[in-house]
Amino acid sequence: MKNNFNNERGAALIMVLLTIALIMLFSTVMMNSILSNAKQNDVMDHHNRATHIAEMGATYVKEQFKIFLEETDVRLNEDGISTMVADTQTKIEQVEIDPDHPDRYFELDSDFTYENTSEGSKVSVNIIGHDDEFSEDITLTFNLKKGEVPIDDWESDSETPPSPPSDPDYYYDEDVSWKNSCPIDGDSTYVIKGNFDTKNCSDGEIEDLFLDGQLTVKSSDLTVNGTAVLNGVDITTLSKLIIKGNAYINSVLTSENNPNSQFLACGHARFKETVDYKGNFGVRGYVIADKEMIFSNNPVVFGNDAILKGGLMLDGTDLEVDGDLTIHSDRTIDHLHTGLGGDIFASGDITVHTPDQDSPFKNPDIQSFHPGADVTATFPDCHDAPPLEQTSEPVVEIEDGSY
Repeated sequence: MKNNFNNERGAALIMVLLTIALIMLFSTVMMNSILSNAKQNDVMDHHNRATHIAEMGATYVKEQFKIFLEETDVRLNEDGISTMVADTQTKIEQVEIDPDHPDRYFELDSDFTYENTSEGSKVSVNIIGHDDEFSEDITLTFNLKKGEVPIDDWESDSETPPSPPSDPDYYYDEDVSWKNSCPIDGDSTYVIKGNFDTKNCSDGEIEDLFLDGQLTVKSSDLTVNGTAVLNGVDITTLSKLIIKGNAYINSVLTSENNPNSQFLACGHARFKETVDYKGNFGVRGYVIADKEMIFSNNPVVFGNDAILKGGLMLDGTDLEVDGDLTIHSDRTIDHLHTGLGGDIFASGDITVHTPDQDSPFKNPDIQSFHPGADVTATFPDCHDAPPLEQTSEPVVEIEDGSY
């Protein structure tokens, strides 16, 4: 009887021990599962938070792109977009998401791709959100538009130049001549009914200039900070004429066989009569020329689209156009080519209208024509010029995105 009792007690002990072992085993499994789920949830929280931070970065980058395009005057080419990305990266460095968690931040990758289209420029960038050692990125494609005035609108608007103000700072019925000393009067508007001559003076500066007569710049530097409406321009002998705003040239513009001169318009320009220029010649904005443009000796640079209604002649120099170029010629395409005397490089299309063809030639296969060229027009003297006219605010749209 005693042995049976001891056997029962032994069996009960074994059962208790087995039960405890099973409970401990299941508890360990359950704790491991709970800890694993908690860790997975923690990892998921980090990834989700990193994704949300990247989305915050996407919103911030979009707004900064728009602000940059509103406040700066850059072309939407590789250099301009690179500058915009670098500027945005600098702004991002100042952003603090959570003061208690400095390891939560977003960044904009320096690498980007872009494509110019008829609707604007498509730019793809990568935005990375960070939370501790966890990171998530978003690739976004933006469609960017500068809101610039179309060249057709400028052609129509510039047909009639603006009228002078009724109350200018200075009004002259007669000729005006500045010799040896030019005033620096960058905030004053001048209306001159006669001719205007500058000679042997440097750093002359005015705000706006409305001139009925001839402007002659000889051994002088003259800067017009705003609009210039001129009836004939002659720039000679180591002289420089810089127009920071729009230029309306209603008569012949010439350098009088002098290659040591410079003409620069930082805005758009309309030339109603022949341009025959041997010095450095540049226009940052649109160019509309109603008569022939003849350039020789020195480089010619247009920073935007150009329409040359009277044809083009180059003599020992080249023309660079950071945009589309349209030429209306009274010669056949072959005669235009043989008589051109230089090369044309355009970042956009080159379109040529000739009298012997009903349809224009687009990007003709001619040795001296280089459409789609790598042209980056820069105008250092325009650094403080007003931005080119815009019809609306810049457009920054997110066209596509992927996680």
